[in-house]
Amino acid sequence: MKLQNKIWLGCAVVVAVVMSIDLTVGYRDLQKSVHDHASEDARIVQGLLMATRRVYHQQFLDSGVALDSHTLGFLPAHALGKISQDFPNWLNTGLRFNNVSDRPRNPANQADAIELQDIAWFRANPTATDRSQDILDAQGKSFFHFAAPIWIEPYCLKCHGERNAAPAAIREAYDQAYGYKVGDLRGVLSIRVPTDELRASATQTWLEGVALRSMGYGVLLLMIGLLMQRLVTRRLAVLEAATQRLQQGDLQVRVDERGHDELTALAQGFNRVMQSLCVHELQVRESTLLLRESEAKYRSVLASSQDGFWLANAQGRLLEVNDAYVAMTGYSRDELLQMQVADLKVDESQAQVLAYLQAVMAGKVGLLETLHRRKDGNLIPVEISATFNGVEGGVFSAFVRDVSKRQETESRIRQLNFFDGLTGLPNRSLFTERATMALAQAHKNVASAALVCLDLDHFGHINDSLGHQAGDQVLVRLTERFASLLNRDDIVARPGGDEFLFLLAGVDALQAQAAVDKLIQGVATPLRMEGQTIAMTVSVGVAMYPQDGADVDALLRAADTANHLAKKAGLNTVRFFTAEMRQAVTQQLALDADLREALARVEFVLYYQAQVSDTGELLGAEVLVRWQHPRRGLVSPAEFIPAAEANGLIVPLGQWVLETACRQLRQWAQVPALAGLTLAVNVSAKQFQRPDFVALVQAVLTLTGANPQRLKLELTESLLVANVEDTIDKMRALKAMGVRFSLDDFGTGYSSLAYLKRLPLDQLKIDQGFVRDILIDPDDAAIAQTIVVLAHAMGLAVIAEGVETPAQRDRLLALGCHYFQGYLFSKPVPLAHFEALAQSTTHKD
Repeated sequence: MKLQNKIWLGCAVVVAVVMSIDLTVGYRDLQKSVHDHASEDARIVQGLLMATRRVYHQQFLDSGVALDSHTLGFLPAHALGKISQDFPNWLNTGLRFNNVSDRPRNPANQADAIELQDIAWFRANPTATDRSQDILDAQGKSFFHFAAPIWIEPYCLKCHGERNAAPAAIREAYDQAYGYKVGDLRGVLSIRVPTDELRASATQTWLEGVALRSMGYGVLLLMIGLLMQRLVTRRLAVLEAATQRLQQGDLQVRVDERGHDELTALAQGFNRVMQSLCVHELQVRESTLLLRESEAKYRSVLASSQDGFWLANAQGRLLEVNDAYVAMTGYSRDELLQMQVADLKVDESQAQVLAYLQAVMAGKVGLLETLHRRKDGNLIPVEISATFNGVEGGVFSAFVRDVSKRQETESRIRQLNFFDGLTGLPNRSLFTERATMALAQAHKNVASAALVCLDLDHFGHINDSLGHQAGDQVLVRLTERFASLLNRDDIVARPGGDEFLFLLAGVDALQAQAAVDKLIQGVATPLRMEGQTIAMTVSVGVAMYPQDGADVDALLRAADTANHLAKKAGLNTVRFFTAEMRQAVTQQLALDADLREALARVEFVLYYQAQVSDTGELLGAEVLVRWQHPRRGLVSPAEFIPAAEANGLIVPLGQWVLETACRQLRQWAQVPALAGLTLAVNVSAKQFQRPDFVALVQAVLTLTGANPQRLKLELTESLLVANVEDTIDKMRALKAMGVRFSLDDFGTGYSSLAYLKRLPLDQLKIDQGFVRDILIDPDDAAIAQTIVVLAHAMGLAVIAEGVETPAQRDRLLALGCHYFQGYLFSKPVPLAHFEALAQSTTHKD
């Protein structure tokens, strides 16, 4: 069927469906209007009768007419009955009405079956005002039946109440319908409206409408069909003719693009396609020329490529090879073209190559490393990258690269990544890998093992005295000795420097001690180097598997801890990891974690210890940090300061102390009694050695607004010997800002007068270790006197810390020391206590 016929048929179906719906809905509306008209007539009659009944009854009562057998007919119930009987004589429409009851006094008012149903329904639904339904009478005529309830009202009780209370005329005329009460149902007003003529008239009206609508829908169908033909089918016919010309090879055909609808867009699309086809035809011609040129270049590239290349059919027979592949295999081109790809592979790799080619045929690409056998029998490692083209039976194309040099390079890289370049021993990474496998075997065999961490004592002295080359030779010689002292299953490694690691397999603690003794003896045996005899000692830490750790990392940590304690115990010492060490490590980790949280929560507070002159004047204080732990209370600095030094937290902690002290100086500057006080702040070596330390101090002074001349930084001797020139430069920069310096614990370190005189110091502090026994130890007294003399000679002030008795103060004063700090004057106290002490003491600016 042509599209035009389909469009006409579709339009006809749509119009027919719409018309059917329209006529059906119209018919239903007409039938409903019949019902509504009958209902309206019934309600009009109801209103008229009920109003007449009520008014007539009231007029009868107001007339004062005596009720007897002659006036009984004036009662409303009697009168309405006669009216209903006489009504058809005046209006011959078939409409009927009557007031009926299931207990009538007049037989004419007896309810029929339908009216009895109404009475029963109103008694069951006392709130209902009416009820209606469509019925048929005995002759088959249709009626709209309407019923409304008649309820007993107070004025009805005169005739329908108790019989002995009713008028005599009523009692004599009627024997029933007594005993009612107000609100009882007396009966119903029954109205019946004939509907046959109404329905016939409505149907006639609907039929007349059907004819008119049919004509209208026919015209609509004709208009829609003609419109669709003009807008769609005619334009599609033009496109059809254009496509037929295209099939005949006419690429210049075009169609009219006028309009702004979808068919216009289709025409535009057709014209664009035609334009593209024209362009594509030109491109195909150009591509053909380029393809020929590309093929020529391709053959030229293959001929000059350093990588081998071959083509093979789906069965693996070589079809073409380049010169590089001929040179790689040693076969001639003719020999290769008579061979299969698998003929070049060693026996062990043939199945692997065939599986690879099948994967390539399945569309999977990748690299394959295998072995090629040259014509002379030598094997060369190669890397193959192949693709498969399924056209014309299928062709493999592959590039083949000789990877001999690359594998040699990778082997050297692996050697560098996993072995020590000096001794050839495994490094830490490879040691961990091998030790992990050894521990797995020990676990399987339920055996023990020992991990040994061995450090050469003072190995740096050898490098410093004999040179690094000699030091390297010592390490190589020791490696050879260790190899001769170990069992076959033992593992030795050099992670770096002068450290060696050992995993002794299948040994208990006693056997491990014996093996370690042999290693120590091997190191202790003197070496001849550069004409000199070299004797060395070692510090050794041992951790046992499995009790000290279930894996290599845990054992390394345990052995390192034991080794650290061995170094602290002295030279040439062995320490086995113990439960106490584990507890100490655990406590240290917990302390480190608590310190980090304490910094975040600012749990630290500053205490202030007074510094006074020989006249008793309060000059300032040294700030001492305390840790107010939420569970442990006040923690001693002796416990957490070393931990902070070890884990690096001393830097942010020291920064907090410095900033807090400077803020306090700024606050005191606003109080005349406290404005002249100075604060001494201890600076750790790690804090001072930061490249930006000077900038940080300057930033704190700027941020807080503190007077730099009231700030005194206390440095230790150990800090000064690390980098003298850098130390001097930083001190001079801070001195230029007005910051003062005091050298703390002077005399306990390794002071050199050569550089001490270059330092821009303001004060030396006599360590409390010399003050404590100054009265009983002549050496301490002599040292204290020397410090005082030296300070005076250099123009520096001197202060003694740890002064606890008047006798100590007097002795120091006699030696020439005029400034003091210690319990004799004040313990370290919180800020409020110190301020109270300062405000009660006279001091000088």
